[in-house]
Amino acid sequence: MKILHIIATPRGEESSTLKVTNAFFEGLEEN
Repeated sequence: MKILHIIATPRGEESSTLKVTNAFFEGLEEN
């Protein structure tokens, strides 16, 4: 599976969306 993840938030590492996305990707890696 290929996923393109583009980070375009002005908040950078403090972005809530980025935290949720990272948790999602970690969940994918476990399966």
